[in-house]
Amino acid sequence: MFVDALFGHKRGGLPAPFTGLSGNALSNLLFGMQDVPLPTKTGEVINAESALGSSVVFRCINLIAEKYAQVPIMLKQTMPTGGTKTITDHWAARALGISPNPEMDLVTFKKLIIAWRYMRGQMFCEKDVSNDESTGYLWPLTSPTMLILRDWGSPGNKVVYKYSYNVYQEHAPAPKVYTRNFDASQLLAMLDFTLNGIVGVSRIAIARESIALGLSYEAFASRFVANDAVPRGFIVTKSNLKKETKQAMREEWERALSGENRYKVGILDGELDFKAAGMASKDAEFLDSRTFQIQEVARWFGVPSHLVGDLSRSTNNNIEQQSLEFLTNCMDPLFRAQESSFNRCLLTDDELDAGYHFEHDRNALLAADLVATADSSQKDILSGVKTLNEVRDARGLNPVKNGDLTFFNLAYGPVGNGYMTTNEIRKKAGLPPVEGGDVIMGLKSQQPETPDSADPQDKNNPMGGAATPPAGPNAPEKNAPQQQAPGAKQKPGSNKSAVKRALLPIFTDAFQRVINKEALKLENLLKRNSYDISQAVAEIANEMDGYVRSALRPAVISFAELLDDSQIRAELDEILARIGREYALTSIAELGARDTDGGIRLLLTDWRGNRAKRTAEEELNTLMGDDQP
Repeated sequence: MFVDALFGHKRGGLPAPFTGLSGNALSNLLFGMQDVPLPTKTGEVINAESALGSSVVFRCINLIAEKYAQVPIMLKQTMPTGGTKTITDHWAARALGISPNPEMDLVTFKKLIIAWRYMRGQMFCEKDVSNDESTGYLWPLTSPTMLILRDWGSPGNKVVYKYSYNVYQEHAPAPKVYTRNFDASQLLAMLDFTLNGIVGVSRIAIARESIALGLSYEAFASRFVANDAVPRGFIVTKSNLKKETKQAMREEWERALSGENRYKVGILDGELDFKAAGMASKDAEFLDSRTFQIQEVARWFGVPSHLVGDLSRSTNNNIEQQSLEFLTNCMDPLFRAQESSFNRCLLTDDELDAGYHFEHDRNALLAADLVATADSSQKDILSGVKTLNEVRDARGLNPVKNGDLTFFNLAYGPVGNGYMTTNEIRKKAGLPPVEGGDVIMGLKSQQPETPDSADPQDKNNPMGGAATPPAGPNAPEKNAPQQQAPGAKQKPGSNKSAVKRALLPIFTDAFQRVINKEALKLENLLKRNSYDISQAVAEIANEMDGYVRSALRPAVISFAELLDDSQIRAELDEILARIGREYALTSIAELGARDTDGGIRLLLTDWRGNRAKRTAEEELNTLMGDDQP
């Protein structure tokens, strides 16, 4: 009914003006910000505030809010020439990057909007912008009552937001209720899950049964601990007791064994006997039930259970992967949703057309991982994506001399028959071009370059550049080192040692991926109780033959492009087939020499540590026709 009322899909006639979404308690909490407690099957009453009594709910919301608060929000502009630049003189950039309003700091504001987003399904802020748009503030609307209506009598049937709030006055018997109407252009609206695109759905309301069950477990545990010294059961006697006698006996029993007397021994007189009743917490698998409920509630918020204190399914091997999944499956969708809301509500159409957009600096979440940060920075510098000073600036360090030079690793791949320029790579990474970045990167001659003065088409000099000196009395000896003529440029592939250095990491990485996959298959094989090692090794080797071809193809193509070798290009499939065949035969031979599980495991350890580089060096020597590395 409430969806029909909002969108006008009403049977039997035209909808009435200002038809709202108010209805029963469930629809109010699901589709609005009415703070209505909802009963559950456990008897617990759940609303946005009471749900925070669950340690798991509080941890999930607080964790997401704190992670969000530590990520900077930047206003960027996409430049026509490629790359982006940061905009700092826009009122919204200051509101989301420095302080949202004079009464609130930025971290508190960001935690607030995310907490409300997850607790109530939606969050609204009033935009307070000057006429010239030079200054502006964002004021959170934190009353739990926001009624969303559609004014069918207005132009375009616009949506109206009716916001109610209480004002407490001194000596007044009750607060005074005020109501303000907003249209969409006056608000920053941030929605969580939604079924109609206008009103957010509260996760607390949807997950109320799971949350209530967790609170019930906590309440039961509290009662159990408070009475753990009082055995539950019946005192049995062969005599019939009066009501007063039963009550006195019960009170004496509880007084003797509860409170400060817990854990003391109870003594029964005469023919009295105690019969235990009920089910112990161990029998009910109480702890397992609580653990499951922790995982269940965390699942509603997309938070891995180890981040809320449950390590029952976490190991040293998977906990890092689970943390990465939290960033990719929980935080990144939140960033994208917030960016979409900021773009729609805080930027004008002209600004959007000019390429303005908001971005979250996701690198801030990885700053604590120093190893990953250093590795990423190194790759950015060596691939020409960033200069040294750009990396230093991102880490809050001062620039250094010559830190604006760009570098490019030739082995990162050709474009056609040439190579990527620095600016081409920077453009793919969304960075602005740099001076000197349009030069194609390659292996340069050790000799300084001077203006070209030779015929590059000289037939006696296949490398181009200066013509071959004529024979004569002053001609250099046959085996003497050749001086490079002015302006001559050495062919990239002519320096074999440099080519090897450039391609060795590429070939090593390809072989390492092959070895890791092969070793994993063999380790799984060793876990079986019975197997035919010869047959299994042959099957795995044949399978790895095809995987070797796939993994080595980019490396061999880079080799051919670097040397500009048309023969290798033409015989690519045959070369890959030979590499795969030789790799498989080597595996079969080395495994065949090991006749025990322990011997095979030792071999796999050696493979993982040494085989990739060793095989890569051998293959590069084979492709170059060298007998020695």
